Amino acid sequence: MQLVWFRKDLRIHDNPALYHACQQGPVTAVYFVTPKQWQAHNLSPIQADFIEANLNSLSQSLAQLGISLIVEEVADFTKIPACLKALTERYRVDIIHANSEPEINEIQRDNAVLKSGLQLQLYQGDCILAPGSVLTKQGKMYKVFSAFRNAWMAQIKQLDLTPLAQPRAVGPAVKVTPIAINYPKISSAAFPGCESQAKRCLADFIENDIAHYGQQRDIPSLDATSHLSAYLALGVISAKVCVYQVLQAFPYALDNKASGAYI
Repeated sequence: MQLVWFRKDLRIHDNPALYHACQQGPVTAVYFVTPKQWQAHNLSPIQADFIEANLNSLSQSLAQLGISLIVEEVADFTKIPACLKALTERYRVDIIHANSEPEINEIQRDNAVLKSGLQLQLYQGDCILAPGSVLTKQGKMYKVFSAFRNAWMAQIKQLDLTPLAQPRAVGPAVKVTPIAINYPKISSAAFPGCESQAKRCLADFIENDIAHYGQQRDIPSLDATSHLSAYLALGVISAKVCVYQVLQAFPYALDNKASGAYI
């Protein structure tokens, strides 16, 4: 059994951890609700509701692939290794698959899981380029954004930016149980929580607004932005998918600085 540990990657398309786990056999998935951790980082009630909505949508999508999504509540990150160990024993898990996260608390959490002896396979699925991989010739971090941007651009022009496809089903469809998060919530209905809605936002932005984005993005009276930030923050859609779709419509977006689609 393979276990996919979802974090800020609540999607089935272009999800390296999910994709590779499905290549290796039957899969179970888990997501950890961590109220104490969230409170320490001031997670807002509207974001908690948005997480809940996206978890329910993700659960339905996974169910069609023959994958059940388990939602476990623990106080904070420190409790995750023990909970993961219990899950690996219960489901006879061979490997835990997860996409890496660059934040310090998340890195410490993953290191604690590895130190506990669990088999955790991490994949790069958060950014287009791995954090820390864009450096000066002296191997140091850039201090000027434009120089960083030019170096980043030079690297991505050498990459195949084709996103990973939806993984193959690993079994027949499974039953879905509604998910309710134990955390203060207020409605996030302004941003429907599902991967398909994120894709619709992207398609609408590319079709209607991206050509004028450079001129109109800072005018509050205009609805000229992508509406993608909430979805990108939870990984409901990946940055790679966004760049790939822009380049399908505007192949010159990496080179033409005068274009509104210039990335």
